[in-house]
Amino acid sequence: MEPDRIHLAILEALTPEYSPAKLEVVEALDDDALKEALANVKEAFMAVRVAQMNLAHGAAPASAEYEPMYVVQWYTTQLTNFASVARRLLSAA
Repeated sequence: MEPDRIHLAILEALTPEYSPAKLEVVEALDDDALKEALANVKEAFMAVRVAQMNLAHGAAPASAEYEPMYVVQWYTTQLTNFASVARRLLSAA
């Protein structure tokens, strides 16, 4: 298996239908850490979208942080962080 091909496949699969927009319901909760984690998820998803556009148009990434491997890792890390903060919040309730 080639890691680059795996990251490209994941990148192509992260469509707007699976965006962090579904997580916006947590904005109703009054928790700054959760809101910050959501903002980080959204930022990482924007990097995913930029990388997808580069890939679709055959353009080179503007910088190393927009390489497919990096944006996939960035996004999954931010989702993991979000889930961690949400679990802490729920367990404290």
